[in-house]
Amino acid sequence: THAWDNYGRTTTHSLDDMIRMLSGGNQDSYAILAYPTEASQGEAKQALQAGGYRWVEWPEPVPGNPLEGLRLSHILPYRYMLTSPFNAPRDYANGLHEGCDYDVIGGLPDNKVNVLCTYDGVVDRSLKNGDYGEYVRILHTRNGSPFYTRYAHLDARFVVVGNVVKAGDALGEIGATGRVTGEHVHFNLEVPGYGLRNYVVD
Repeated sequence: THAWDNYGRTTTHSLDDMIRMLSGGNQDSYAILAYPTEASQGEAKQALQAGGYRWVEWPEPVPGNPLEGLRLSHILPYRYMLTSPFNAPRDYANGLHEGCDYDVIGGLPDNKVNVLCTYDGVVDRSLKNGDYGEYVRILHTRNGSPFYTRYAHLDARFVVVGNVVKAGDALGEIGATGRVTGEHVHFNLEVPGYGLRNYVVD
């Protein structure tokens, strides 16, 4: 009712309803067939063509860069600082840091501080790796495209693969596992199809 009263349009998933509305005799009526490439729309196309009705296709939105306008929440619950920036010199692979390192300001040598999820998503990795140590990777979707955030060198992991997480949820404890020189959390932002190449991520 709201769509019809305000915009002169109505929406339906029912083929019968669509044909009934189009056959009402209004010369201005036509159908907008959403996502016409889906196999499920084949029957609707045939019915529209057979009835001689007016219709247009509304294609699926083209996925965009998920980082455009992205805002992440804090990675640690207390005041923290950047201890090693992206592209800092490294003695491995292409010689450049593929992420950012953060540590609590004025923290103890062995903090029990939670590392927090920075954006809503689903845990797609939670494991131990030689260089990253204990780490968690979260799969996110934005602007129709996927991206990942990775939280490495944890002393403990609190989540398992498949967990749905929200920004601010605790993923693990800040630590010094893997290839490190001190306690911190290593953070990666990984976007398939975007960004720089030849960085070490697995």
